[in-house]
Amino acid sequence: MLLGVGGAVTRDGEGAFTSLGVRALEACDRADVVVVAMSERPRDEVASDARLLGIDDFVFEDGFVIAGEEHELPVAATRVEAIAAHARARGLTREECVGVGDSLDMAPAVGAFWLATDAAEHDPVLPVELARHPNVRVTEAGHGPGVYEAVVTTLAERG
Repeated sequence: MLLGVGGAVTRDGEGAFTSLGVRALEACDRADVVVVAMSERPRDEVASDARLLGIDDFVFEDGFVIAGEEHELPVAATRVEAIAAHARARGLTREECVGVGDSLDMAPAVGAFWLATDAAEHDPVLPVELARHPNVRVTEAGHGPGVYEAVVTTLAERG
């Protein structure tokens, strides 16, 4: 979600340069908000991306890392279960967690979830799905700009 064309944090969905993804990470850092990278890829791949982005916590295909400490998950764990396990390990409640992504499958794991507009544009059943997830909002922008929108709006609303 944060990464744009070519997997670059500095590109949006059309390939134009943007610093909004990095500014979203900066806004979280200034507000003392923990950012967690989430991917179903292998640990080493996610760790590499997280390191480049300055993110200490990440969830990968069969576990999660909190500030360098690895935690394993059961083989059949879902993304929702992985997010919940990470939140518990951090001492966070579901309501304290916010997610931004391109799939509604994470929405039940967090208090507020922002769905990327580029994912929403291609889903003809989205109105039905959104009715089932009252904690979901759709961003106006995609990729890094959408993450920035979600972060800044959420931080402002939570004051």
